[in-house]
Amino acid sequence: MAQYAIVVARYKEDIRWLSYLGRKPEWDVFVYNDGPPLDPYFTPNFTVYQGDHVPSEASKYLKFICDNYHTIDKYERIVFTQADPFDHSPDFLGLLENVNAFKKTFQGLNVGHPPPWGPKDKKMDETIGNMRLWYEPFVDGWKGEWDDPLTKDSKVILDSITLDAFFKTFNLNKGETTKWYAAQFAVTPAGIKRQSLNAWIALHNEASKNVWFTHKYKDSKGKRSATSLNVGKQFGYIMEFVWCPLLSDKN
Repeated sequence: MAQYAIVVARYKEDIRWLSYLGRKPEWDVFVYNDGPPLDPYFTPNFTVYQGDHVPSEASKYLKFICDNYHTIDKYERIVFTQADPFDHSPDFLGLLENVNAFKKTFQGLNVGHPPPWGPKDKKMDETIGNMRLWYEPFVDGWKGEWDDPLTKDSKVILDSITLDAFFKTFNLNKGETTKWYAAQFAVTPAGIKRQSLNAWIALHNEASKNVWFTHKYKDSKGKRSATSLNVGKQFGYIMEFVWCPLLSDKN
């Protein structure tokens, strides 16, 4: 029986690197595929699901959690990752080799955000097996970036949401907030069970809204402009900030 699971959110990325795990019976691989069909050589420890076409990984991660909540205890650790993890974590495969050295409940697997979103000269703050990791302090009063409601029936307005408000809105248990890790991480079943299944379902309902809306704004010079945003994608941005306090133990 496999000890570990890895959940991969794929669009059109080349995922031949995952064949590395095909030689490791201790891993089960679950791919949520929004892109072209995958080569059948991804067997036998690979399971491929049709994705939801939301342009974000969060809805796929949450789908896996909701569908496997009652059987997740068979794994010692579950890894969640984008289909191309190397922009965020050049040492990703080395980190997987050191899975036994991960932290007790939650382990971020990012070196950091690639430019232009992240600092180019950020000093690495941690290593596992000489593999690099990165984190930064979580700002408890963090707010989202847009002033539109995601949809009329959404629970979240990005401009006004703080960490505390987010957790109260969805009736969540808040864990560690000293660090945040973005879209790639590992967690134990105990970390997932920190939240109820109903809470995970509520989060998935928000993250899987594949609806586009028009966002109107003023640029730095005061010029009015507009762009199309996807509800699920914007909610996915929020999730990148809250995976750590969702899944981690308290300080």
